[in-house]
Amino acid sequence: QENQSVDLFLARNINHYFTGVIDEVRIYKIWLTDTELDSHIGSAGSQWDAHQRYLSLHYPMNDDTNIDYVIDTSPFKHHGLINGTIQYIESGSHRTRFQITKSDNK
Repeated sequence: QENQSVDLFLARNINHYFTGVIDEVRIYKIWLTDTELDSHIGSAGSQWDAHQRYLSLHYPMNDDTNIDYVIDTSPFKHHGLINGTIQYIESGSHRTRFQITKSDNK
């Protein structure tokens, strides 16, 4: 199989960029239930053993020394190019400010 590069845009659409806080990004090769997501949100880093083998990408976004790339800590090392200005914050410092809501439209 040929190794192909794919563009993935996080926190933007065709016309606008996201303004706000993103603590980390994880992409899995499986569908997660609402219960699994609730459990997953409370886990630290990518150390969620039940689904670790399905992890395709993990941006913990805690490398405050790198302003050009976000580092993928998954085995695949899909490091991401940062477009624009970012400000790193301490992970978890705003955890109580967010409420996760999920649609029942699956």
